[in-house]
Amino acid sequence: MKTILSIVLTACVLIGCSNQTTSLTPQEKAFAGKYYAIKNDTIGIKQIYGTIESYTDYKTDRSAYSYTTLKLFFSTESIGTITLEYEMTYNSDWKIRNDTLFESLIPDSYKMSLKNINQQGIFAEKISEIMDPYTEMLSAHLKETILKNDAVKIVEITPEKIVVELDGVNETIKKVK
Repeated sequence: MKTILSIVLTACVLIGCSNQTTSLTPQEKAFAGKYYAIKNDTIGIKQIYGTIESYTDYKTDRSAYSYTTLKLFFSTESIGTITLEYEMTYNSDWKIRNDTLFESLIPDSYKMSLKNINQQGIFAEKISEIMDPYTEMLSAHLKETILKNDAVKIVEITPEKIVVELDGVNETIKKVK
């Protein structure tokens, strides 16, 4: 029994038991913290545009938590602008290697829900009913996108921000803590 216990303890020390993380590199230490980003964009046609606002906390144990609000705006002449507000949350693991941030979504942690529709009354209820299947499709699409886009090139890290390259364009993300 003592031999088995000694082997298990030795193995835990050598491979770190279930936590196989190594100490943070200087670049990872500079990166760890809380970030805020906001992006506006049109989606296909001019009548539909969106805003993504996100907060992500990259912790020193290489875990991360993201909270995102996605607002979609539909402009119509007869009704005006309809706003659909979605909330997304998820956990992930991260590391930096060769100036590239690798982030792995923990699939079971991903949640998305329709939080608000700016229209009132019966019309809002009808939109909500119509949007339920689309919310599920949008959620699945966004989850798949996050799973696929697991690596981004880091251009610059400062105490105030990180600059990353996305599709050949540099994007600045503000560090808030």
